[in-house]
Amino acid sequence: MSSASARSNKPILLANAFRQQIQSGALRVGERLPSFAEMREQYGASTLTVDRAFAILEGEGLIVRVNGSGTFVAPKRENVEIVAPRPLLGLVLPNCQTPFFSAIIGGVERAARAAGYGLLIANSQGNLELEAQVLAEVASQTVGLCAMPSSVGNQSAFAPLLEKGVPFVLLDREVAGLAVPLVTCDNELGSFEATRHLLSLGRVPFVVGETPEMASTLRDRIDGYKRALKAAGVPLDPSRLRLGAMHQTPESVGYEQTRGLLESGVPLPLAIFALNEWVARGAYVAIKERGLQIPRDVAVVGFDDVEAHSFDPPLSSVHQDLPRIGARLIERLIEVIKHDSSARGTRKSFQTKLAPRLVVRNSSDENSDFCIVSQLVGVREQTPSFAPNPDAPTLISPSALAA
Repeated sequence: MSSASARSNKPILLANAFRQQIQSGALRVGERLPSFAEMREQYGASTLTVDRAFAILEGEGLIVRVNGSGTFVAPKRENVEIVAPRPLLGLVLPNCQTPFFSAIIGGVERAARAAGYGLLIANSQGNLELEAQVLAEVASQTVGLCAMPSSVGNQSAFAPLLEKGVPFVLLDREVAGLAVPLVTCDNELGSFEATRHLLSLGRVPFVVGETPEMASTLRDRIDGYKRALKAAGVPLDPSRLRLGAMHQTPESVGYEQTRGLLESGVPLPLAIFALNEWVARGAYVAIKERGLQIPRDVAVVGFDDVEAHSFDPPLSSVHQDLPRIGARLIERLIEVIKHDSSARGTRKSFQTKLAPRLVVRNSSDENSDFCIVSQLVGVREQTPSFAPNPDAPTLISPSALAA
């Protein structure tokens, strides 16, 4: 076996070892797994190897990662094959295997189970034609469904659901022209905080990412950037928006846009706000290829905070509470099924935006091991016409919503 092959198998071997301990009962439900530092000491495994092994186990529902607390053995998942006559809810995603989606699925599963529902999960693979077929099939087998659209412009896949009165809620992003319930992170607010942080370093950030035509989340993040500049009295320079085509992978967009920026002779030090962590990973490669230091020469902040700890140096990132988003998604769907029949087949809806928090790490502050500089806890319920106040976003606590 080549050394490269051995390295690629290390996460699988490590995941196999912990899977056996969990399934045998040697590691019990709720028991904490070793930290990254302890794993390095006990197994000689790198941070990246441990992170990938944990991602495998998390995707299988065997462990759960709690930000700031550690990694724990998860409660055993119930078999999704419905034995009792429980109603089924549907969940349609463009990908079911990344840590981002695994965290959402975990929240969805727990909330559905707690409410007495079974769950049918389907993968649209990000394919617009397949998405329409998958949505129709899931809708025919469930009492309501949640879906993350593959594209903001795929109205033809979702409009039939409205026409047939199918209760459904969108996850993360909108579909143009369809006013239906949406549960997402407050992307504009998170971007505002990230930009404000970079401005506090005395650097006006460049935005690196994909063009926003395919996802309303990217549009909102760019809007938050613009709003932060305006609040700071900094004129918007369109040349600071370094956006790549959607047909590229996010990593290649991050790499190519950052490489082009650095080759343009822009003076150092500078700052980059990457619209997601995949883009940030590509930006890291381009920065290191030129022998530059993060954050001394280039400070970087990303968005999502799913794998930020695996970056070198660790990535400052806007943290989304993905399990909570998944749980709120199910709560909102059940509200639509039980109480919001007037929203079926109409354009009446509102949005639920869960507030993120900015976590500062070494990619933007070399003296900081870990620091939450912004923690805005709560959710915001709003109509589609809502325009955020640049100075004072309105937040409603979860307890107030439950009242």
